[in-house]
Formats: sequence, structure tokens, C-alpha cells
Amino acid sequence: MIAAKREKENWKQMMREEWAWQMRLRQKPILTGSLLAPTLDNPPMPRLYPQPDKVSGMILQRKRARQRRLESQRRFLDYRDDLALESAFEENLYRDLAGKQGEGSIEVERVFSGEAEDAWTESIQARLDMIEETRKRDQARARKPITPELFATLSAARKYKLENKTRERERERRGVITKKTLDRARGMPPAHLLVKLTEEQKEVDRIVRLPGEAGYVGAVKRKAGVKLRDDVTWRKEEEAGERGVKREEEVLKENERRRELRD
Repeated sequence: MIAAKREKENWKQMMREEWAWQMRLRQKPILTGSLLAPTLDNPPMPRLYPQPDKVSGMILQRKRARQRRLESQRRFLDYRDDLALESAFEENLYRDLAGKQGEGSIEVERVFSGEAEDAWTESIQARLDMIEETRKRDQARARKPITPELFATLSAARKYKLENKTRERERERRGVITKKTLDRARGMPPAHLLVKLTEEQKEVDRIVRLPGEAGYVGAVKRKAGVKLRDDVTWRKEEEAGERGVKREEEVLKENERRRELRD
């Protein structure tokens, strides 16, 4: 009994792992062949679908960091302006008091001017220089050109995409119902056009979206002016249809003759 329960749990674990693997494959990013244009937040990159969370998080994090740096830059610039005003005020005060030296004079301790001003300015300027360096790196990232390796990657992705779409259409013509086939068949015209269509036109639109090119679907498509990829099957159908009509007439005549003989 314990062995049976253990085997059952093993099968459940295998099913869970397989399900997790299938979901991972479904969400696996693929190259679309298009370019993610360079900006302040990212260099030129191949566009992926779906875009990985790490890439989205990187861009979002850089946007927020740049916003924080701009706020810090404005704050330190205000500090520097305030320091210049305080230093000028203190320097003027020191000079006025220095010219009035005598009994009862007050010694002024320099806090924002003189050598103290350099210490204040040095720390503020260091932070401003750091922010300027990050701004230059952002600008360099936005101006980064497309490398030959990236161009080759995009070209290969576009080529593969075209080949994949061609294989998909070939499978549809062989009768395989894919997800794209169902999405196209379930589609409808835009709302502002749909309200203007009659019931017959809606039916024609529904038939035209189906993947087939033979029989009734092919006849409706030809009547609607749709260019068919298979230009041979429908001609054979028409020829077979003419022969079928003749055979049907012969069968009807033969049935009528036998009915007369019985009577």
C-alpha cells in the first residue's frame, strides 16, 4: 500500500514538473527580428516577445534612478547657491568688522567663507560631478550604434520568422488547424464597418476567413475576389462538377426507364 502511494506521488510530481516545463516553454522569449531602439535607459537591443521581466525591470530602475539623480542635482545646485550667498555675506561682515577694530570689537569665526568655503564646495561639487558622469553615460548609451553582431542577429531572426510563417501557412493548406487559423477564423471586421454589413456580407466575410480553398469555401472566395494560392484544385472541381452533372442526368434517365418498364 505504501509502495502504491509512493508511485502515485511520483507520477503526480512528474506531471507537475512537466506542466511547469510546458508553461516555461510557452513563456520563453523569442526574437521578433525588430530593434529595441536605443534610449537613455537601454542600448540598442533585439526586441523579445514576451519581453523578459529583467529587461523591463532594468529600464524601470534606470528611469527611477535618473529621476532621483535629477532631484539630487537640483538640491545640490540650490545648496551651492545658498553657500555662495552665505559666503559673500560672511565675507562682507568680516571686512566690516575688520575695519572697526578697537575696544569691544568681536572676533568673527569663518564658517562659510575662506578656507571653510573650499571644504563645503568640494563635497558638493563631488556629488555634482558624479551626477554629471552618470548623465554622460546615459547619453553615450542613447547614442550607441548598432553593432554588426546585432545586425546579423536581427537579420537571422527575421529570416527565421519568415520561414516559420511559410511553414505555418503550408501546414494550414495541408489541413492542420493552428492557433493562428482559429484566431483568423474567429476574427471580424472593425465595428464601424461591421454595422454597415448585411447578413449575407457577414456570412461571406466569415467564409473568406476560413483556411480552405476548395469546395464551397473556394467558390465563395473566388466570387469575393480573393486570390487563391492553389489555382489548380478549383479548376479540377469545376471539370469534375460538369462530369458529375452528366452522370447524374444519366442516372436519372436510367431510373426513369426502369420505372417505366416496371409499370
